[in-house]
Amino acid sequence: MEHRNFRYPLTADERAVVEELLVAGNPLKLGDVSLYPDDRVDVIWGVDAFGQDCIASNTGKDVESALRWVDRQHAPDFLHPAENGGTPCP
Repeated sequence: MEHRNFRYPLTADERAVVEELLVAGNPLKLGDVSLYPDDRVDVIWGVDAFGQDCIASNTGKDVESALRWVDRQHAPDFLHPAENGGTPCP
């Protein structure tokens, strides 16, 4: 198992590599967040910049959902629940 770090935003080439690594079950750090595929329960866990974990994808092979979660975490207008008292895991 390989743990790789990528800067955000991802280039198209990096995104393709990230997709392959996630499908293979490798944990990744993407900018301020991390993704951890979990074959035991068939999900991809996301850990945000504050260390809060949530399900980034409810199926371990749906890497697009996980990458959309990463994109939302890095959005310029995103306000984390720790900062606004809102619901976790947007």
